[in-house]
Amino acid sequence: MRSSATIVALLIPMLWLGSCAKEPALLRQAGKLDLVNKIEHQLLTSVEAEKSAVLAITDEESIEFAAQSKRSVETIDRFRSDLSELVTADARREEVETLAAFTAKWVELKEIDVRLLELAVANSNLKAAHIAAREGSAALDRFRASIDAVTRSSSARRSVRSVPTR
Repeated sequence: MRSSATIVALLIPMLWLGSCAKEPALLRQAGKLDLVNKIEHQLLTSVEAEKSAVLAITDEESIEFAAQSKRSVETIDRFRSDLSELVTADARREEVETLAAFTAKWVELKEIDVRLLELAVANSNLKAAHIAAREGSAALDRFRASIDAVTRSSSARRSVRSVPTR
């Protein structure tokens, strides 16, 4: 009797653990939390790389930072997919809805990121500022030179007029 009670006592936890999906719910929850933290970290890494791509001085730097951001986005997609599997395994309505809301916003954010990185790689703002500064400076120099020429010409005419005639 005692040995059968021991077997039953050992068998019940084994059956309970076996009835859970691949792993106990507590481990899945820890895995979900870990994935959420990793997604958050990669999101911050991606944003920093995007900012750097926009502010980069050279095209090469812009391209490298844009590539870093894209790699972070790919990593977030992998982590989100892994999280989705764990959420689906537990089928908790609140988690499913939260993940669906995150996924919708994530898709929207990725579309914005694509446009932003295209502009960053084009480096259009900095190039425009550089062109404006260089060409604007040259135009200003030409304007000053023409003003100086007009001023000299006017001064020369005035001095010719002020010269007494004999």
